[in-house]
Amino acid sequence: MLFRSQPKNIVELGNDAGVLTLCIYTEMPIDAHFITIDIQKKLECLPEEVLNDSRMRFIFGNDVDPEIFKGNFPKDIDFLFIDADHSDQHVLKELNLYLPLCRKGCLIAFDDARSIPKTWNTLALNKLNIPECHTVHNTGFALAEV
Repeated sequence: MLFRSQPKNIVELGNDAGVLTLCIYTEMPIDAHFITIDIQKKLECLPEEVLNDSRMRFIFGNDVDPEIFKGNFPKDIDFLFIDADHSDQHVLKELNLYLPLCRKGCLIAFDDARSIPKTWNTLALNKLNIPECHTVHNTGFALAEV
């Protein structure tokens, strides 16, 4: 997915130990910038190479609190990965904050999409059809385009 879209500005909401962060990092273009946000600092799955890469920006705090950016908001987001608090209420707050920062054509990936049915069903974005794969990810994965 990332290889085909070649995003330049990537934002990940929720990184926990950094497993998916590492997956995204290995596929991102050499000229991309990657902001990853989590309320806690774990990241034990990330090697020093990733932690020290100047293209990476790690932010620790509540992803729906604009103050975490200290005035340096991401802009023209090409790929937004939502994997923080999996409640409809929180995901709606994330979308309200981050959608205006996304460029047209931005891909938004939702982890654990089955936990946000109300949000997903009312989302006014182009929902992309991806195959269901319950054996790999039984809580759902969804993809939309701005």
